[in-house]
Amino acid sequence: MKKCISVFLYLGLVVIFLGFDIKKLFDLKQILLVVMGTVILYIPSLEKDSKFKIDKELVRQNALWASLIQTFVLFYNVLSTDYVEEERFLNTALSCRPLLYGFCIWVILHNDEVPEEIKCKDTGISEVEEILNSGFSKEEDNITEVQGGLPGIEESRQQFLDAGLTKRETEVAILVIKCMSNAEIAEELYISETTVKKHMSNIFTKLKISKREQIRNLLH
Repeated sequence: MKKCISVFLYLGLVVIFLGFDIKKLFDLKQILLVVMGTVILYIPSLEKDSKFKIDKELVRQNALWASLIQTFVLFYNVLSTDYVEEERFLNTALSCRPLLYGFCIWVILHNDEVPEEIKCKDTGISEVEEILNSGFSKEEDNITEVQGGLPGIEESRQQFLDAGLTKRETEVAILVIKCMSNAEIAEELYISETTVKKHMSNIFTKLKISKREQIRNLLH
């Protein structure tokens, strides 16, 4: 809400100082079209079997796509209609309004969370990262306990499988413990970042947790 207020406050100041008629800046029909387009573009990402959770990053991207599509259509309409030069310029400028609406949605939904790499250092998860990043030989894979009282990697994997995670979700969970971000996990497993986010959503649901760093607590 604070970010929303700050965005529109700044927008209002710009309008006032430039002496612009603020009424021309807003068009309810175009705003609704951008919002509807954002929702429609979000539908393909929903999974029937998974618990519905809104991915803010995906909504941000869809808002920009919806605004771009609408702006393109409005531009095409202006170019294909006979206007006098002044009217054409005005209509071209007004056709940019969807871009403004989409960008406002994008800024308002901006994720202010600390990057995952920083979170790991602050929460002390680096200890687990050091253990799992140190590398396990075949002999070490069979060890049930390693330094700090944490289980070996094979036992950790089995714990996740016993908790109902799939093999792929287990791989993701172990990489999270290694303090990898979603982008790094996607690169490591050769999958998209969106797929990683879906796996993370499933992991949170199955393990009944809400934060990435809570995954390591299951290893004790």
